[in-house]
Amino acid sequence: MTSTDQGNRIFFLDLLKAVNISIVVFFHALFLPIDTYFSVAIPELILSCPLRFCVPLLLIISFFLLERDLNKSKTISPWIICKKRLVRIAIPTAFWFGLTAFLNLLKGNSLNKIALEILTGNIFIGAYFLLILLQLIPIFVLTRVWFQKTRNVLIIVGLQIAIFVAIKVWAHSNGIFGNAAVYMLSQIDRPFIIYWFVYLPLGYFLYHHHESLLKLSSSIAFKYKIGAFFTISFLLLLEYAHLIPNIGSHFYTFEYALIACIGSALIVFFCACSIQSNQISPILLPTIYLLSRYSLGIFCINGILSQVFSIAGHSIFKGETFGLPEVIAFRLIGWIILLFISLGVAVQIDRFGFKALVR
Repeated sequence: MTSTDQGNRIFFLDLLKAVNISIVVFFHALFLPIDTYFSVAIPELILSCPLRFCVPLLLIISFFLLERDLNKSKTISPWIICKKRLVRIAIPTAFWFGLTAFLNLLKGNSLNKIALEILTGNIFIGAYFLLILLQLIPIFVLTRVWFQKTRNVLIIVGLQIAIFVAIKVWAHSNGIFGNAAVYMLSQIDRPFIIYWFVYLPLGYFLYHHHESLLKLSSSIAFKYKIGAFFTISFLLLLEYAHLIPNIGSHFYTFEYALIACIGSALIVFFCACSIQSNQISPILLPTIYLLSRYSLGIFCINGILSQVFSIAGHSIFKGETFGLPEVIAFRLIGWIILLFISLGVAVQIDRFGFKALVR
Protein backbone atom coordinates (compact mmCIF):
# COMPACT_ATOMS: atom_id res chain seq x y z
CA MET A 1 0.00 0.00 0.00
CA THR A 2 1.29 3.46 -0.81
CA SER A 3 0.34 6.84 0.57
CA THR A 4 0.98 8.55 -2.78
CA ASP A 5 -2.12 8.68 -4.95
CA GLN A 6 -1.45 11.17 -7.72
CA GLY A 7 2.06 11.74 -9.03
CA ASN A 8 4.16 13.21 -6.29
CA ARG A 9 1.22 14.17 -4.08
CA ILE A 10 0.38 12.39 -0.86
CA PHE A 11 -3.39 12.27 -0.49
CA PHE A 12 -3.67 12.09 3.27
CA LEU A 13 -1.59 15.28 3.54
CA ASP A 14 -3.99 17.03 1.17
CA LEU A 15 -6.84 15.74 3.33
CA LEU A 16 -5.20 16.95 6.53
CA LYS A 17 -4.42 20.37 5.03
CA ALA A 18 -8.05 20.70 3.92
CA VAL A 19 -9.37 19.69 7.34
CA ASN A 20 -6.89 21.86 9.23
CA ILE A 21 -7.48 25.01 7.20
CA SER A 22 -11.23 24.51 7.65
CA ILE A 23 -10.72 24.31 11.41
CA VAL A 24 -8.53 27.43 11.39
CA VAL A 25 -11.34 29.31 9.65
CA PHE A 26 -13.78 27.91 12.22
CA PHE A 27 -11.76 29.49 15.04
CA HIS A 28 -11.83 32.85 13.24
CA ALA A 29 -15.53 32.77 12.36
CA LEU A 30 -17.22 34.39 15.35
CA PHE A 31 -18.02 38.03 14.59
CA LEU A 32 -20.00 38.95 17.70
CA PRO A 33 -18.80 41.65 20.11
CA ILE A 34 -17.31 39.98 23.19
CA ASP A 35 -19.71 41.97 25.39
CA THR A 36 -22.66 40.10 23.86
CA TYR A 37 -21.48 36.68 25.05
CA PHE A 38 -18.95 37.47 27.78
CA SER A 39 -20.53 35.11 30.32
CA VAL A 40 -20.13 32.09 27.99
CA ALA A 41 -16.91 33.10 26.19
CA ILE A 42 -14.60 30.79 28.16
CA PRO A 43 -16.97 27.75 28.07
CA GLU A 44 -17.29 28.22 24.29
CA LEU A 45 -13.52 28.31 23.89
CA ILE A 46 -13.09 25.23 26.05
CA LEU A 47 -15.68 23.25 24.05
CA SER A 48 -13.83 23.94 20.80
CA CYS A 49 -10.33 23.34 22.16
CA PRO A 50 -10.12 19.64 21.04
CA LEU A 51 -9.76 21.07 17.53
CA ARG A 52 -6.56 22.89 18.45
CA PHE A 53 -4.45 20.23 16.80
CA CYS A 54 -4.90 22.22 13.57
CA VAL A 55 -2.00 24.70 13.85
CA PRO A 56 0.51 22.17 15.27
CA LEU A 57 -0.44 19.72 12.54
CA LEU A 58 -0.02 22.36 9.83
CA LEU A 59 3.51 22.90 11.16
CA ILE A 60 4.22 19.17 11.18
CA ILE A 61 3.00 18.90 7.57
CA SER A 62 5.16 21.88 6.56
CA PHE A 63 8.33 20.27 7.91
CA PHE A 64 7.33 16.83 6.67
CA LEU A 65 7.17 18.27 3.13
CA LEU A 66 10.32 20.33 3.59
CA GLU A 67 12.22 17.24 4.70
CA ARG A 68 10.86 15.39 1.66
CA ASP A 69 12.24 18.10 -0.64
CA LEU A 70 15.59 18.12 1.14
CA ASN A 71 15.85 14.33 1.19
CA LYS A 72 15.03 13.94 -2.51
CA SER A 73 17.28 16.77 -3.71
CA LYS A 74 20.63 15.45 -2.53
CA THR A 75 22.54 17.18 -5.37
CA ILE A 76 21.08 20.59 -4.53
CA SER A 77 22.31 22.63 -1.59
CA PRO A 78 19.82 22.55 1.30
CA TRP A 79 20.16 26.31 1.54
CA ILE A 80 18.92 26.76 -2.03
CA ILE A 81 15.80 24.78 -1.12
CA CYS A 82 15.54 26.79 2.09
CA LYS A 83 15.74 30.04 0.12
CA LYS A 84 13.00 28.91 -2.28
CA ARG A 85 10.75 27.92 0.63
CA LEU A 86 11.39 31.21 2.43
CA VAL A 87 10.63 33.22 -0.71
CA ARG A 88 7.44 31.23 -1.18
CA ILE A 89 6.31 32.22 2.31
CA ALA A 90 7.76 35.74 2.27
CA ILE A 91 5.85 36.88 -0.84
CA PRO A 92 2.33 36.34 0.54
CA THR A 93 3.49 37.46 3.99
CA ALA A 94 4.76 40.78 2.63
CA PHE A 95 1.66 41.32 0.49
CA TRP A 96 -1.02 40.47 3.07
CA PHE A 97 0.86 42.18 5.91
CA GLY A 98 1.33 45.24 3.72
CA LEU A 99 -2.32 45.32 2.62
CA THR A 100 -3.57 45.06 6.19
CA ALA A 101 -1.07 47.66 7.39
CA PHE A 102 -2.32 50.05 4.70
CA LEU A 103 -5.94 49.48 5.74
CA ASN A 104 -4.98 50.17 9.35
CA LEU A 105 -3.31 53.39 8.29
CA LEU A 106 -6.54 54.43 6.58
CA LYS A 107 -8.37 53.71 9.85
CA GLY A 108 -6.05 56.16 11.58
CA ASN A 109 -3.84 53.71 13.49
CA SER A 110 -0.37 54.98 14.30
CA LEU A 111 2.76 53.61 12.64
CA ASN A 112 4.04 52.46 16.03
CA LYS A 113 0.90 50.43 16.68
CA ILE A 114 1.00 48.90 13.20
CA ALA A 115 4.69 48.00 13.57
CA LEU A 116 3.98 46.32 16.92
CA GLU A 117 1.10 44.33 15.42
CA ILE A 118 3.36 43.17 12.59
CA LEU A 119 6.12 42.05 14.96
CA THR A 120 3.69 40.20 17.26
CA GLY A 121 1.80 38.58 14.38
CA ASN A 122 -1.45 40.41 15.16
CA ILE A 123 -1.70 42.52 12.01
CA PHE A 124 -4.49 40.14 11.01
CA ILE A 125 -5.91 37.09 12.75
CA GLY A 126 -3.51 34.16 12.45
CA ALA A 127 -0.67 36.24 10.99
CA TYR A 128 1.70 34.90 13.66
CA PHE A 129 1.76 31.53 11.87
CA LEU A 130 3.62 33.02 8.89
CA LEU A 131 6.20 34.59 11.19
CA ILE A 132 6.70 31.22 12.86
CA LEU A 133 7.39 29.55 9.50
CA LEU A 134 9.86 32.26 8.47
CA GLN A 135 11.82 31.66 11.67
CA LEU A 136 11.66 27.87 11.79
CA ILE A 137 12.44 27.00 8.16
CA PRO A 138 16.13 28.02 8.31
CA ILE A 139 16.41 26.54 11.82
CA PHE A 140 15.10 23.24 10.44
CA VAL A 141 17.68 23.17 7.65
CA LEU A 142 20.43 23.99 10.14
CA THR A 143 19.44 21.39 12.77
CA ARG A 144 17.84 18.53 10.84
CA VAL A 145 21.00 16.41 11.06
CA TRP A 146 20.40 16.18 14.82
CA PHE A 147 17.02 14.58 14.23
CA GLN A 148 18.54 11.46 12.70
CA LYS A 149 18.86 10.04 16.21
CA THR A 150 15.56 9.18 17.87
CA ARG A 151 17.14 10.03 21.22
CA ASN A 152 17.58 13.65 20.15
CA VAL A 153 13.97 13.82 18.97
CA LEU A 154 12.81 12.58 22.37
CA ILE A 155 15.07 15.10 24.15
CA ILE A 156 13.53 17.96 22.17
CA VAL A 157 10.01 16.69 22.88
CA GLY A 158 10.92 16.53 26.57
CA LEU A 159 12.31 20.07 26.47
CA GLN A 160 9.12 21.36 24.83
CA ILE A 161 7.00 19.64 27.48
CA ALA A 162 9.20 21.14 30.22
CA ILE A 163 8.58 24.65 28.81
CA PHE A 164 4.82 24.06 28.74
CA VAL A 165 4.93 22.79 32.33
CA ALA A 166 6.93 25.87 33.38
CA ILE A 167 4.31 28.15 31.81
CA LYS A 168 1.58 26.37 33.78
CA VAL A 169 3.57 26.70 37.00
CA TRP A 170 4.09 30.42 36.38
CA ALA A 171 0.41 30.86 35.51
CA HIS A 172 -0.65 29.26 38.80
CA SER A 173 1.93 31.19 40.81
CA ASN A 174 1.09 34.39 42.61
CA GLY A 175 4.75 35.29 42.92
CA ILE A 176 6.45 38.25 41.29
CA PHE A 177 8.61 36.06 39.03
CA GLY A 178 5.67 34.02 37.73
CA ASN A 179 3.56 37.09 36.99
CA ALA A 180 6.52 38.82 35.33
CA ALA A 181 7.30 35.76 33.18
CA VAL A 182 3.71 35.43 31.96
CA TYR A 183 3.53 39.15 31.23
CA MET A 184 6.84 39.16 29.35
CA LEU A 185 5.83 36.17 27.22
CA SER A 186 2.46 37.74 26.47
CA GLN A 187 4.22 40.87 25.17
CA ILE A 188 6.41 38.82 22.83
CA ASP A 189 3.24 36.93 21.86
CA ARG A 190 2.72 33.82 19.72
CA PRO A 191 5.54 34.14 17.13
CA PHE A 192 8.04 33.28 19.89
CA ILE A 193 9.54 29.94 18.82
CA ILE A 194 9.62 28.43 22.33
CA TYR A 195 6.05 27.19 21.74
CA TRP A 196 6.75 25.62 18.34
CA PHE A 197 10.23 24.10 18.00
CA VAL A 198 9.02 20.57 18.85
CA TYR A 199 7.29 20.35 15.46
CA LEU A 200 10.63 20.48 13.60
CA PRO A 201 11.85 17.03 14.73
CA LEU A 202 8.33 15.62 14.62
CA GLY A 203 7.98 16.59 10.94
CA TYR A 204 11.39 15.04 10.23
CA PHE A 205 10.61 11.86 12.19
CA LEU A 206 7.18 11.35 10.62
CA TYR A 207 8.58 11.76 7.11
CA HIS A 208 11.28 9.13 7.62
CA HIS A 209 8.85 6.69 9.28
CA HIS A 210 5.62 7.43 7.43
CA GLU A 211 5.57 4.20 5.42
CA SER A 212 5.85 2.06 8.54
CA LEU A 213 3.32 4.28 10.28
CA LEU A 214 1.00 3.86 7.30
CA LYS A 215 1.17 0.08 7.59
CA LEU A 216 0.57 0.21 11.33
CA SER A 217 -2.31 2.65 10.93
CA SER A 218 -3.88 0.41 8.28
CA SER A 219 -3.80 -2.53 10.69
CA ILE A 220 -5.69 -0.75 13.47
CA ALA A 221 -9.49 -0.82 13.50
CA PHE A 222 -11.35 2.44 13.01
CA LYS A 223 -13.06 2.20 16.42
CA TYR A 224 -9.69 2.20 18.19
CA LYS A 225 -8.57 5.27 16.24
CA ILE A 226 -11.76 7.09 17.20
CA GLY A 227 -11.21 6.02 20.79
CA ALA A 228 -7.65 7.39 20.75
CA PHE A 229 -8.83 10.67 19.25
CA PHE A 230 -11.59 11.16 21.82
CA THR A 231 -9.23 10.26 24.65
CA ILE A 232 -6.59 12.81 23.65
CA SER A 233 -9.35 15.35 22.93
CA PHE A 234 -10.66 14.92 26.46
CA LEU A 235 -7.17 15.37 27.88
CA LEU A 236 -6.70 18.48 25.73
CA LEU A 237 -10.01 19.86 26.98
CA LEU A 238 -8.99 19.27 30.60
CA GLU A 239 -5.58 20.85 30.13
CA TYR A 240 -7.01 23.88 28.35
CA ALA A 241 -9.76 24.31 30.95
CA HIS A 242 -7.15 24.16 33.72
CA LEU A 243 -4.85 26.72 32.07
CA ILE A 244 -7.30 29.40 30.87
CA PRO A 245 -8.66 30.68 34.21
CA ASN A 246 -5.12 31.24 35.53
CA ILE A 247 -3.71 33.03 32.49
CA GLY A 248 -6.31 35.78 32.51
CA SER A 249 -6.27 38.18 29.58
CA HIS A 250 -3.08 36.59 28.18
CA PHE A 251 -4.66 33.26 27.25
CA TYR A 252 -4.44 33.80 23.49
CA THR A 253 -0.65 33.82 23.73
CA PHE A 254 -0.64 30.38 25.36
CA GLU A 255 -3.57 28.73 23.59
CA TYR A 256 -1.25 26.19 21.90
CA ALA A 257 1.20 25.83 24.80
CA LEU A 258 -0.47 22.55 25.70
CA ILE A 259 1.16 19.16 26.11
CA ALA A 260 -1.97 17.40 24.82
CA CYS A 261 -1.79 19.58 21.69
CA ILE A 262 1.38 17.74 20.69
CA GLY A 263 -0.23 14.36 21.31
CA SER A 264 -3.42 15.36 19.53
CA ALA A 265 -1.54 16.41 16.37
CA LEU A 266 0.41 13.14 16.35
CA ILE A 267 -2.69 10.99 16.83
CA VAL A 268 -4.61 12.78 14.07
CA PHE A 269 -1.62 12.38 11.74
CA PHE A 270 -1.31 8.68 12.60
CA CYS A 271 -5.03 7.98 12.21
CA ALA A 272 -5.22 9.79 8.87
CA CYS A 273 -2.01 8.55 7.24
CA SER A 274 -3.61 5.33 5.92
CA ILE A 275 -6.56 7.09 4.25
CA GLN A 276 -6.54 6.73 0.45
CA SER A 277 -8.41 8.86 -2.07
CA ASN A 278 -10.49 5.86 -3.17
CA GLN A 279 -11.91 5.69 0.36
CA ILE A 280 -13.36 9.18 0.05
CA SER A 281 -16.56 10.03 -1.81
CA PRO A 282 -15.74 11.34 -5.33
CA ILE A 283 -18.09 14.23 -4.58
CA LEU A 284 -15.79 15.45 -1.81
CA LEU A 285 -12.44 15.01 -3.56
CA PRO A 286 -12.52 18.23 -5.63
CA THR A 287 -13.30 20.26 -2.50
CA ILE A 288 -10.47 18.57 -0.57
CA TYR A 289 -7.96 19.33 -3.31
CA LEU A 290 -9.19 22.92 -3.62
CA LEU A 291 -8.91 23.59 0.11
CA SER A 292 -5.47 21.98 0.20
CA ARG A 293 -4.20 23.83 -2.86
CA TYR A 294 -5.33 27.22 -1.60
CA SER A 295 -4.74 26.67 2.11
CA LEU A 296 -2.12 29.44 2.29
CA GLY A 297 -4.39 31.95 0.59
CA ILE A 298 -7.39 30.92 2.70
CA PHE A 299 -5.28 31.30 5.84
CA CYS A 300 -4.38 34.90 5.02
CA ILE A 301 -7.67 35.99 3.45
CA ASN A 302 -9.90 34.61 6.19
CA GLY A 303 -7.79 36.33 8.84
CA ILE A 304 -8.32 39.70 7.17
CA LEU A 305 -11.99 39.15 6.32
CA SER A 306 -12.66 38.01 9.87
CA GLN A 307 -11.61 41.44 11.13
CA VAL A 308 -13.82 43.15 8.54
CA PHE A 309 -16.81 41.00 9.45
CA SER A 310 -16.17 41.63 13.15
CA ILE A 311 -16.48 45.37 12.57
CA ALA A 312 -19.85 44.75 10.94
CA GLY A 313 -20.85 42.39 13.76
CA HIS A 314 -20.01 45.01 16.39
CA SER A 315 -22.31 47.45 14.62
CA ILE A 316 -25.20 45.02 14.07
CA PHE A 317 -25.22 43.15 17.40
CA LYS A 318 -24.16 45.89 19.81
CA GLY A 319 -26.19 45.72 23.01
CA GLU A 320 -27.46 42.16 22.43
CA THR A 321 -26.92 39.23 24.78
CA PHE A 322 -26.39 35.65 23.59
CA GLY A 323 -26.21 32.28 25.31
CA LEU A 324 -23.93 29.37 24.50
CA PRO A 325 -26.19 27.62 21.91
CA GLU A 326 -26.65 30.90 20.03
CA VAL A 327 -22.91 31.63 20.04
CA ILE A 328 -22.16 28.15 18.66
CA ALA A 329 -24.80 28.67 15.95
CA PHE A 330 -23.30 32.06 15.02
CA ARG A 331 -19.84 30.50 14.80
CA LEU A 332 -21.02 27.66 12.54
CA ILE A 333 -22.87 30.03 10.21
CA GLY A 334 -19.90 32.41 10.17
CA TRP A 335 -17.58 29.47 9.46
CA ILE A 336 -19.49 28.43 6.33
CA ILE A 337 -19.65 32.01 5.04
CA LEU A 338 -16.02 32.83 5.83
CA LEU A 339 -14.65 29.58 4.38
CA PHE A 340 -16.67 29.89 1.17
CA ILE A 341 -15.70 33.53 0.56
CA SER A 342 -12.02 33.01 1.45
CA LEU A 343 -11.73 30.06 -0.93
CA GLY A 344 -13.55 31.97 -3.67
CA VAL A 345 -11.28 35.01 -3.33
CA ALA A 346 -8.16 32.80 -3.34
CA VAL A 347 -9.28 31.03 -6.53
CA GLN A 348 -9.98 34.35 -8.26
CA ILE A 349 -6.59 35.78 -7.25
CA ASP A 350 -4.95 32.70 -8.76
CA ARG A 351 -6.94 33.08 -11.98
CA PHE A 352 -5.75 36.67 -12.31
CA GLY A 353 -2.17 35.41 -12.31
CA PHE A 354 -1.16 36.04 -8.69
CA LYS A 355 -0.56 32.41 -7.77
CA ALA A 356 2.31 33.28 -5.40
CA LEU A 357 -0.09 35.08 -3.08
CA VAL A 358 -2.39 32.14 -2.44
CA ARG A 359 -0.52 28.86 -3.15
